[in-house]
Amino acid sequence: MRFYLVLFVACVALAQVQADNEATQQSGVQKILSNIAEAVEPLHSLHQNLADQMEKVVNRHRRNTNLDQ
Repeated sequence: MRFYLVLFVACVALAQVQADNEATQQSGVQKILSNIAEAVEPLHSLHQNLADQMEKVVNRHRRNTNLDQ
């Protein structure tokens, strides 16, 4: 009977350790994703600025082309 009790306690302890490891791993993944999001944010802003500038250039080119005709 004592053997089964020890085995049960060991299984519960193992399950707790596994749950702690999964939580730690998930926390690490969340931190990595957060860091990636912070790194990508300026790139998104830069992309938007470039798109705005390109739109201005295209519009200017269209106006100039229409004036030449």
